[in-house]
Amino acid sequence: ISDRQSATASLVTLLEPVLEISQRRSDRIIFEGKKIEVTATEFSLINFLAQHNNQVMSYDTLLDELWKGEKNVIYRRVNYHIFNIKKAILKTIGETKTNIERIKKILVVVPGRGIMLNLLDNELIINRQHAHAPASAS
Repeated sequence: ISDRQSATASLVTLLEPVLEISQRRSDRIIFEGKKIEVTATEFSLINFLAQHNNQVMSYDTLLDELWKGEKNVIYRRVNYHIFNIKKAILKTIGETKTNIERIKKILVVVPGRGIMLNLLDNELIINRQHAHAPASAS
C-alpha cells in the first residue's frame, strides 16, 4: 500500500475503538467496527470482562456472576464461550496468524487463575442502558 493509504489506515485505527459493547444490543459486539454476533451468554461474559477491563476475573467469580449458583457449571463452560467469542471475531476479521495472536492478547486466558480482557481505555467503549429521566413539570 502507498504511504498515503498507510497514513489513512493509521488514522482510522486511532479513531475507532477495538471493542464496543452496547447493553441495548445483547446479540452482538462491535470489534474494530465490524459486527460480531454472539449468544446472550457470550455477550454477558464479554460485557462482564469489559466492566473489569485489565483485571483477571477468576473462574469462580465468572461462574457466580453469570451462572448465579447454577449447579453443574464448570470452568470448561467459561472457556468454551471464550473460544466461541474468539472464533466469531476471527471469522469476521480474518483468521490470520497476526489476528490470532492479537485476539489471544486481548482475551487472555490465565491458566489456573481466570480470564482477562486486556484493552487500553481508549480501545474499549461500553454504552450502558440509560433509564429515561422523567421530564420535569414546570
